[in-house]
Amino acid sequence: MDQIYHSEKTWVYCFITILSANSGLISAITLISFINLSSGHMTGNIIYLANSILNIDYHDIMLYFTPIGLFFLGAALGGVIIPFNDYTKGKKYQMFFIISAIIIFFSMIGLLLNYDSFKYSLSFVLGLQNAFSTHYGQSVARTTHLTGTLTDLGFLLTQKFINKVNIQPWKLYVRFLMIFFYFLGAFIGISLFKTIGYYGLLLSIIFYMVLLFLNYFNDKSY
Repeated sequence: MDQIYHSEKTWVYCFITILSANSGLISAITLISFINLSSGHMTGNIIYLANSILNIDYHDIMLYFTPIGLFFLGAALGGVIIPFNDYTKGKKYQMFFIISAIIIFFSMIGLLLNYDSFKYSLSFVLGLQNAFSTHYGQSVARTTHLTGTLTDLGFLLTQKFINKVNIQPWKLYVRFLMIFFYFLGAFIGISLFKTIGYYGLLLSIIFYMVLLFLNYFNDKSY
């Protein structure tokens, strides 16, 4: 039982760090290459959509509605592929990584060929990734945005150091990891885009392939 617990714990930490870095990478590349359009932050897109509707700007309405819709569809597909909340042994996770890597690859090719509409498929991938969340203890780890993570971290730190509540250390570790690796992924993504353009998305494919192999060997260890 202890072996299974530690195996799952190691997997969760790998999952959180790599996917947080991946989200930062993709979001940074899309945000700096397409001004005001985010592939992973739907709050801002919804605000811009509301403004576009108010201005009756049909081009911008479609510009912002499309990533919102595809993010939603990606999340819906994630619920079909992985219909459970906590880590369960099986090949469904491997399917998630393979599908995501394939979509990223064709998106990269399309963007390199100057087909800008392929930017929307990145929202689909991040919606799919956001649905692929892990429940660890009573905590939910979502890796495509940090608003909830920063809220949780602020609350937990206040509880621990001001209200003297006994907070399990892993709850803090998980959130620190997500914030740091998201920032690191964004930093690397911007650096790559400024040097090699959309080829920087190859790192996202590498991330998914690493997780694919880690998941395979984690399943074998059960």
